[in-house]
Amino acid sequence: MSRARIEVVDALRAFALVGILQVNIQSFVWGAGDPLGFFVTPPGTLDAAVYLLTATFVSMKFLSIFAFLFGVGFAMQWRSLRRRLPLAEARAAYRRRLGFLLVAGVSHGTLLYFGDILTAYALVGFLLLRHAGQRPAALVAATRRWGLAFILLTVVGMMLVEGLRQALPPADDPANVPAWALERLAAYAQGSYLEQVGPRISDFLSVLGSTALFGVPQVMVLFLLGAIAGRLGWLARPERHPQVWRVVGRIGLLALPVAVAGAWINFETMRDSPGDPGAVGTALQSISAPLAGLYVAAFVRWQQAPAGRRLIVWLAPAGRMPLTNYVAQSLLMGLLLSGWGFGRTRPNRTGAAGAGDCPRADRRQSRVHRALRRGTAGGAVAAGDLWLKPSRQRGRTVASPQRGAPASRHIGRPDDQPRPGAPVAMRSMRATNQRSLKPPTKQSASTSAGDNWPRLINPASTNNTIGTATAAPMRGREKLSQRCVRRSGLRADRSARSQLKAKLTRPPK
Repeated sequence: MSRARIEVVDALRAFALVGILQVNIQSFVWGAGDPLGFFVTPPGTLDAAVYLLTATFVSMKFLSIFAFLFGVGFAMQWRSLRRRLPLAEARAAYRRRLGFLLVAGVSHGTLLYFGDILTAYALVGFLLLRHAGQRPAALVAATRRWGLAFILLTVVGMMLVEGLRQALPPADDPANVPAWALERLAAYAQGSYLEQVGPRISDFLSVLGSTALFGVPQVMVLFLLGAIAGRLGWLARPERHPQVWRVVGRIGLLALPVAVAGAWINFETMRDSPGDPGAVGTALQSISAPLAGLYVAAFVRWQQAPAGRRLIVWLAPAGRMPLTNYVAQSLLMGLLLSGWGFGRTRPNRTGAAGAGDCPRADRRQSRVHRALRRGTAGGAVAAGDLWLKPSRQRGRTVASPQRGAPASRHIGRPDDQPRPGAPVAMRSMRATNQRSLKPPTKQSASTSAGDNWPRLINPASTNNTIGTATAAPMRGREKLSQRCVRRSGLRADRSARSQLKAKLTRPPK
């Protein structure tokens, strides 16, 4: 029976890690914004379906399972410690474990992935340690208090955020993807490792601060529920507690409509007004976290069925090393998606991964241009090959990654861009850069890129052109960007002349 208990818990850990990855994969390139990313173009049917399914059945649910299992592990570890050590020494030993987890979480959050949850779990674990050794009745009472605090904090926080939205309207067009999100996309998708350190630490502190303000009661509820389950043997001997798992499954079903409502509200926000997000959808998704109980109940109740048994045996080995696998998935996703790795982030159709500051901007832009010349039609987000696979649409009008260049460009045809490496292509690039230095005329002012980051296509418009921006006096960053463009043109022209000279002076064979 002990073997079955360990296998079920380990299988649930592996199952939770898989679900966590499906949500985190977007934030590896989008930063600490919406965990499911942004739509850079109006979403198609496939994009909408994937977003809604992920937001309904995955987001916040697998993190809840992971936190619940942390509480189960706490109960098991505490029982083992108390068998060998007196009370004071057992508390000291568990504090050392939490300290190691805290160091691992801070290192993971600053060096690999800002959305680390180990740091928060370690800090909340010190609160959980106060309930070590308490009777189940005391744990139930503490769960009720923390649950009430979670509901009140969620409602008050939602009302506060909505009130601030009404009192302080956004400075930019709410239909556009926020500039900070596009900056994070450029940093994570194409920046080097050292260039990502600053944004990663900033996002890590932001996530940790929001968890401290709004997430501690929810995490404590899940920890305490797991401690109760481990203390009473709900997972060790589920056949003795059939009524418990029936109730857990019903609670999960009741949370399903709340999850659907929260997912739809968030989808409408990301589609229509990503620059002015509301708090209602996020609050509903937090409250719908008990939907995870339906998954756990299904695992526990079907573990003796042949299919369920095979699934548990297959998943259990991955769940025996949760810390290692959690950090390893961040390393692999960073290696696959980040600019310091293979950079397999699919560039979006508006070129949001575009120009940074020189001199590295030239190399970044060349990557985007090569992808556009291949006819790549990006969608919302990174890792489209792994999870979101936006519908391929040709003939869209996109923003040029370079400031001041023609604001719309057709993609999807091989003759739109010259072949890289030829002298004609170099001269054409220089001519484009020189034209970009001219101030926009009255006819082109409505379509010139007045911002360093492209605009989101307005879903309400009748065409597929990028949102307009009027010409404004150049600021310091704009002057710097134009100097980068000028330098890139000069370097391209020098390279073209060098190639032509080498070709003319080459001795005949």
